[in-house]
Amino acid sequence: MVENFDSSIKWFTTQIAGNPLGLTSGSEFEGRAGTFTVDEAEPIFEVATPAFTDIPLNNTPIYLEMHYKTEIPFLIGLEGSSPSVPNAKQYIAGVNAKEEWNKIYFSLTDAFNLSDLDSYKVVIRADLPLNGVDSARVWIDNIKLIHQ
Repeated sequence: MVENFDSSIKWFTTQIAGNPLGLTSGSEFEGRAGTFTVDEAEPIFEVATPAFTDIPLNNTPIYLEMHYKTEIPFLIGLEGSSPSVPNAKQYIAGVNAKEEWNKIYFSLTDAFNLSDLDSYKVVIRADLPLNGVDSARVWIDNIKLIHQ
């Protein structure tokens, strides 16, 4: 999975909550980027990829790589399912607010291997802070799910 947002949104297409994920109109990190806003009308944002069924569950290292800049913290997680577990969601890690573009890697190896489900979606979630912020924006780019 590679989501670079340069011409369209290819992977983060399942809007779960909040304002829609959009594309920036100009040059951000490398070309266009994905962006969303949380505000008082839509205080929660959550978006997911389609389900993946071909992830190796043999302790192969699995990472999510991404570039981001954000006015608020946000979370990265997985939603998995199987016939006996229809929707199991787990947030793995998060990032804090950063004014400049940053690159980060999240290790998802244990989350995939310990859950042993049939399919998985990568999920991004942000919540409007309760500290008087009226709205906040997040930018994401070059998201890659990496495994051998």
